[in-house]
Amino acid sequence: MGNPSSAEVEQWHATLRGFRFRRATGGHANDGDLFFGEIRFSGEAELISLFERLGRPLVALPPDASGPIVGQPRTHDQVKPPRKPIAAYPHLEAPAGTTLFDVPVYVAVDRDHVSLSLSGADGDVYVAGARDFQNARKLEAALTRAGVEMVSPSGDE
Repeated sequence: MGNPSSAEVEQWHATLRGFRFRRATGGHANDGDLFFGEIRFSGEAELISLFERLGRPLVALPPDASGPIVGQPRTHDQVKPPRKPIAAYPHLEAPAGTTLFDVPVYVAVDRDHVSLSLSGADGDVYVAGARDFQNARKLEAALTRAGVEMVSPSGDE
């Protein structure tokens, strides 16, 4: 699916409660169309509880999770891929690209909210279309069943 019409986007927005379709900025921004939503939380304990309800518990980062340490040479076999922390909670691993309720989603955690982005269901991560819309509906329903409330982000289309 290519570029959805304005009428199609309006229909998506009328159907979805928490996700909104956002068109790519374009140019050299290296971004793409996506469905975007947010979940708010208050503090680390609530964040940890939220991810347990999402079926994807957060993982504590070990002290050596950042990869190579300056001044300590290692062989290729000893170096593990870097694991990135959540900036606001640096002892916890950032979930990034993951799966929630059988839906592939990119997850970013900020100080007080979790951002969910969906795109690429048809194979091109820069395109969000009808299959991504269906994934957004599926994820919204699963979040509701899990007792997780989304807040509708600003910035439609």
